[in-house]
Amino acid sequence: MRGITLTKIFGSCHDVAVLERFADNYEEDLSIGDIVYMSGVPRTTVYRIIKKLLDRKVIIKTKKYGRTQLYRLNIDNEVARAIVYLENVMAQKEMEKLMEKEGMAKFSHPHLPDTVQ
Repeated sequence: MRGITLTKIFGSCHDVAVLERFADNYEEDLSIGDIVYMSGVPRTTVYRIIKKLLDRKVIIKTKKYGRTQLYRLNIDNEVARAIVYLENVMAQKEMEKLMEKEGMAKFSHPHLPDTVQ
């Protein structure tokens, strides 16, 4: 279920696919190869998008292993936090739909609204 919510809102484009990978894995360091594998976006396009996200400080460089640079969502950036929040709200909404369909009770999360419209 994770990884499809931003695409549902903004449509299927490479920028959204890359950003969604960072939102889904906001506590993890990701390489260009990780992003290419998880998103299906061509490597050269991922490099272009990574540069744009770095320039806007939405992501940051973290560790480097040999020639492999790792990146992570910059949770100190207000836009990045909003993206994670939106991704979580949409995932909660999808989960509620699934639970309703299966006849299960709703759930709540301390950092998300009780009801999502």
